[in-house]
Amino acid sequence: MSQTQRIPTGGYYAKNYTPYIGDTLAEAFTVLEAGVAANVASEVWKMRIEDATTGAEFLTLTNGSGITFPGSGVVKWQLTAVQTSGFLPKRRYRYDIQRTKPDGTVKTIQRGEMIPHKDITPP
Repeated sequence: MSQTQRIPTGGYYAKNYTPYIGDTLAEAFTVLEAGVAANVASEVWKMRIEDATTGAEFLTLTNGSGITFPGSGVVKWQLTAVQTSGFLPKRRYRYDIQRTKPDGTVKTIQRGEMIPHKDITPP
């Protein structure tokens, strides 16, 4: 199931996550333009996660590599259990999701922080 994000004019959607290290983390959202689902699959999407202290890249997801389009206007990103295993507990990571339209327009759609927690149940 996806959520419909309401992006403020000239702004972006802010959301923080607290993933468990070693768990799959996924989110989907629907992009509407003038009340109609956008053709998101024809666009380039990128999600970058970096260490909030050093700015070092942790992971980047792109179309077909962590970012998929399972429905009309729907963008889904997913971090696998293997990928989240690389998080350090209680460390802050920043992320943003960027959309590039076919005409070259670039827009950051979402941003926030990820603060991973150590899972209590072993894998």
